Amino acid sequence: GVAIPAEEVSKNIPYDLTKVEATASNANYKFIGWYADEECTEKLTEITPTEDITVYALFVDKITVTVVGVKAGDPTEISLAAGDVILTKLPAYTSETLNDEGTKVFRGWYVGNEEDAIMLTEDIVLSFDETIETIWAKWVDAAKLTIDYAGKKDNDVIAYAVGDTIDLTAYKVNVGGYYIFDDFYTEAEYVNKFTATVINADITVYAKFNESATPFYGTSKGIY
Repeated sequence: GVAIPAEEVSKNIPYDLTKVEATASNANYKFIGWYADEECTEKLTEITPTEDITVYALFVDKITVTVVGVKAGDPTEISLAAGDVILTKLPAYTSETLNDEGTKVFRGWYVGNEEDAIMLTEDIVLSFDETIETIWAKWVDAAKLTIDYAGKKDNDVIAYAVGDTIDLTAYKVNVGGYYIFDDFYTEAEYVNKFTATVINADITVYAKFNESATPFYGTSKGIY
């Protein structure tokens, strides 16, 4: 057993057990919590002792899981234990993360075979009776959309998956206090407006701005 670290506990006064963590003697175990019984069936978060009392620490085994498809420098193995939110133990890739070669974009962490794979979400935790051997990253063909601002600000590069719907709403911004956004065009000469809604290959669009005679500071839209 593991004893609560030595300290005085006042009689008849609530004592918060959530602030007391037992230290495992082996790094391969994870502390889960305190229980009223040796079988660890009745979890305790608080006690109000009227006499000497024994509480029991529950530890669970950690498992080592192989992680496939990570970017260079990221771990290829992680340790998990019951109660862990699995995603928090994995590299924090987003839907715009490209692979090391820049040819594919990340589309989630999965467990299981590709045919019946389950995508990991933020609410999935490892259960007490669950064993996972491998977690793998899904990568799909990427198509990059570059926004050319004609030197008025740094260009943006957005990573999509081939076939994704294009959404440039967040990039329709005024720039520098004098340049008011007009629209996106398919060429630097601003002849044809960009109207595509789906991306299938790398493309560049060109942001056109109209110059204002007076600064527009104080508006809610723009980069100043």
